[in-house]
Amino acid sequence: MQKEHLFTTINRQGALVSKKIRILIVDDEEDLAWGIAKNLSRTHKNFKIECANTGDAALQLIEKKYYDLVVSDFRMPGRNGLDLLMDIRKKYPQTKFILMTAYGSQEIEEQADKRGSYFYIEKPFEMAYLKQLILEALNIQDLGFRGSIFSSGIRELIEFICKTRRTSSLIVNKEKQTGRIYFKNGEITHAECGNLSGEKALLEILNWEKGRFKMIPNVFCSRRSILRDWKKILHHVI
Repeated sequence: MQKEHLFTTINRQGALVSKKIRILIVDDEEDLAWGIAKNLSRTHKNFKIECANTGDAALQLIEKKYYDLVVSDFRMPGRNGLDLLMDIRKKYPQTKFILMTAYGSQEIEEQADKRGSYFYIEKPFEMAYLKQLILEALNIQDLGFRGSIFSSGIRELIEFICKTRRTSSLIVNKEKQTGRIYFKNGEITHAECGNLSGEKALLEILNWEKGRFKMIPNVFCSRRSILRDWKKILHHVI
């Protein structure tokens, strides 16, 4: 059965109304842009997806309508992905943004973070990874392989990810709470839990006695809120 994802709003009569999730794919490689759009449309019927092949064309669409998420390449003729991100932030600061690039560098990543990109992903990538990243950006819980874990297991899992120098996203659920820990090349870079972020969020998750987890490989957040070495952080956790 295909999954359907909906955002809900409340109309004037107080009833819940579902609306489609609007996504814009921007890439000067037309086949890639349409390939992503078609793949997402097949598996998520309530995603309304449009494509643009330049940053300028994307901006024209954005001037006319709101998108919940924009997935854009970095290097394109005319306006590049970072320029487009700045334009979007001025008009729709709540729109989520994912930057794709085949020219990965620390400088591009830092610029994406400063300008408010939610995620950063390097080409080439597996479509499954991009799908998971999109669901994460939209805060949609996807069905997938999950496992139960206890407090000591959370720490052991984090150590495993760090020691094997993985780049991934670890999602931990405890009842109605959700914590997210992001890793890049084995370093813990960012964590979120409710209103907490950084080390405070990480320590909150580590103190959970039990929960359920899902690990998404090759996905990381461009935000950097944790600077200390993971060994020093875990060393102080009883």
